Amino acid sequence: MLRQLLCACALLPSLAAPALGAEGEGTRGEELFRKNCKTCHSLTDDGVRRAGPHLAGVIGRQVGILDGFAYSEALKDATFAWDADRLDGWLTNPQAFLPGTYMLYRQADPGIRRDIIDYLQAAVGGAGN
Repeated sequence: MLRQLLCACALLPSLAAPALGAEGEGTRGEELFRKNCKTCHSLTDDGVRRAGPHLAGVIGRQVGILDGFAYSEALKDATFAWDADRLDGWLTNPQAFLPGTYMLYRQADPGIRRDIIDYLQAAVGGAGN
């Protein structure tokens, strides 16, 4: 229940994409990640526990495998690895993509999803990177 409540906080930001700051303040994807995802997810495996698992090496990583994280049965039973297309479906509507999951965040705007996924690919890369 706590995980659902914390992830619900990610629903509060506006769906509108933020304007970029001054040059050197980060990419649009980075800003969108910070606004929409950072409440629940870290980009590093730094030991800080959040509502969602860390995303270090998420591209190519099997779902539901990080030690010490309480995944839903739906994620524990899934048999695929994350790639850009699956992340896009997941971010669009996690419950429709994989019924029984805990994540509540949804992103209807395909441009925002693409920028977040592109940022993840650049920032954390794939499994084993």
